[in-house]
Amino acid sequence: MKIYANQLPQQLNKGLSAVYLIFGDEPLQKIESMDAIRQASRQQGFDERISLTVDPQFDWNELFGAFNSLSLFSSKKLIELEIDKGKPGQQGSKALNELVSLFNPDTILVIHGGKVDAGVPKTKWFKTLESAGLYIPLYNIDGEHFIRWINQRCQQAGISLEPDGTRLLASFYSGNLLAASQEIEKLAIGYPGQRIGTGYLQSVILNQSKFNAFTLVDELLAGNLQQAVNILISLQQEGIEPHIINWALTREVLQLVEMKSLILSGMAVSQVLQQFKVWSNRQSLVSGALSRLSMPQLDIMVKDLNTLDNAFKSFNHPQPYTDLCHVCLSFGFADQLAAYPLLMD
Repeated sequence: MKIYANQLPQQLNKGLSAVYLIFGDEPLQKIESMDAIRQASRQQGFDERISLTVDPQFDWNELFGAFNSLSLFSSKKLIELEIDKGKPGQQGSKALNELVSLFNPDTILVIHGGKVDAGVPKTKWFKTLESAGLYIPLYNIDGEHFIRWINQRCQQAGISLEPDGTRLLASFYSGNLLAASQEIEKLAIGYPGQRIGTGYLQSVILNQSKFNAFTLVDELLAGNLQQAVNILISLQQEGIEPHIINWALTREVLQLVEMKSLILSGMAVSQVLQQFKVWSNRQSLVSGALSRLSMPQLDIMVKDLNTLDNAFKSFNHPQPYTDLCHVCLSFGFADQLAAYPLLMD
């Protein structure tokens, strides 16, 4: 059965499962999920924990041995098996399918790893194990969901933030739940039971946001150019390939062109948003950008993005992030920037 990380404590209260599948790149949810399973299993007498990691030299007999071996320390054991990206290989897939026959009340198996592609949960071994236990995919939390998450964490920690303070915290720690959680813990220690003002937060919090290309796009749609440039710098420092950013920008701009064309032909904005299946939490961003940007401006941006795409494909671009910044600023100043060509032009 598939559940989300925030549903795991409730499931553990109902009882332990034979197997848990935990995959994703969000570190805080993984840490807390693993810790919750360990604590619940210890409370039920699973005092021995065995950790195994699948690598090219891994012998799958070790896993079978862990299930079959008798322990001097405990009759119950928790086995943790790490599989990078959820790809155990042909031999591993066969072993995991066979392993189900060894499941017993005295052994719990936790299989964990990083983010998996869409095909992994459809494999035979994965579906077999999921049917015998729980699958917990780890997703990042953003937007209003992140705001609610912060408020819930603060409540659990015994503190409260002003509404602007909550949004400030969300802005600083966007995409970084672990850092946000640590900051809330520090605030709770320093100001137990208190309501914390926005001014204090602004003065002490360091910007530890971990951004991605889609966060960048949303800031550009909102017209927050300064924040967008800060995100672009962060992406460059993290070593994100520029062609990925160019792809995200191109995808969004081309959709804006199609939507703008329909609006100019007489279709209502609400109908256009519905036709393109724009999520409700992004509708204000997209409609604002459509109102702000003219078709000539969008045409300029398409031309620049195509120029960049051709340069990336030919591996011929000395300063990709400079031109990406040029395109990002076009979301606010396309007409003015048209007089200043890209470096590749």
